[in-house]
Amino acid sequence: MKYALSEPGSTLELTAPTSISRPVFDQRATGPVATTYSSTYKPSFPSNFSPRSRVEQYWAARALSAETLLSAKTEHLVEVKNLTYTGDVRRAKEIAELTRAHNERLARLEKLIIVLLGFIAVFFGTILIAYLDASSSSLRSTSNRHSWAHFTIPILSPFASVVEQEVSVIGTRTIIAGLLMLACLAYAMFRYWLAKRTQPG
Repeated sequence: MKYALSEPGSTLELTAPTSISRPVFDQRATGPVATTYSSTYKPSFPSNFSPRSRVEQYWAARALSAETLLSAKTEHLVEVKNLTYTGDVRRAKEIAELTRAHNERLARLEKLIIVLLGFIAVFFGTILIAYLDASSSSLRSTSNRHSWAHFTIPILSPFASVVEQEVSVIGTRTIIAGLLMLACLAYAMFRYWLAKRTQPG
């Protein structure tokens, strides 16, 4: 801002450089609103006012300096508000992106848990059905020939005897092996999900 103070009897010439169009932050809107300042600064003096004495010139210069500082502070405040708005928008986008990624990971984890629970239910259901089928068949065979549960074979030896024992279709080793396979499968699926989760991006 340039200004010249003339001698008494001459007019006070006040000029200001052409300002640049800057965005102004509107509190009622959600974003910055562009506005344009006037190209020529007009102080709040009457049009026919011309300071003649040194006191008038002094106060005219003080008023011009005050208005210039006020204009500069206003522009600085507008720039700060616009920068704050831009930062808030960027942070909101980052938070939304992180929330979406977290929701996707939770959805994949829920699907994995559902698959594991379904596999466990099918496995134990198959074991239960096989056990009930074997129990019913053994009960039918026992009721049909209960008198043959203990018999002797004199051909082998007069003192030898054969005792019929009921044996389950699925033994203890089979059940333990199935449980171990199920545990290995669950561990492998969990490691796969954990590796996919820790991958960047």
